Amino acid sequence: MQQVKLICCIAVVFGLCCMAMASNSASHRVTIQVVRANEIVPEERNIVISVPPTRPESKTQSPIYSADSNFRWATSASIKKMTVTTHGTLGKYQLYVQAINCKGGISTGQILLSASDIDFITSMSTITGSCGLKYIASPLEVESTESEIHTVIYTITDTF
Repeated sequence: MQQVKLICCIAVVFGLCCMAMASNSASHRVTIQVVRANEIVPEERNIVISVPPTRPESKTQSPIYSADSNFRWATSASIKKMTVTTHGTLGKYQLYVQAINCKGGISTGQILLSASDIDFITSMSTITGSCGLKYIASPLEVESTESEIHTVIYTITDTF
């Protein structure tokens, strides 16, 4: 019995000493994390949609022409979205784009491009992702014989 009391006293004294030492110091584990910048990498930089000239005498409904491409992205964190806008001639053709087979985000569907930012991919839940692109051009006028150039700009932004 005496030995049990002695062992209990030693344990209490040892515990009090450890507590006293713990209150005199503290530590943190610091991790330095390299944060990746937002990056969008297109598969192709120049997309060409081939459209034959249309003439007034055709008087048929405007045909639709398309081209496909892909891109991938990397972001500094999740909870991002991607917007799309165009700079260029907005004249004889309507230009649409759609994200297909998205991995790491949700496509908002087919979008008619304009000079305003429009949500393109939302709920970007992973830091890296990819998707296919489908561009669609539709003539606005029955007679379309001139080419147009559009610069399509994709931007990764925070979701607010």
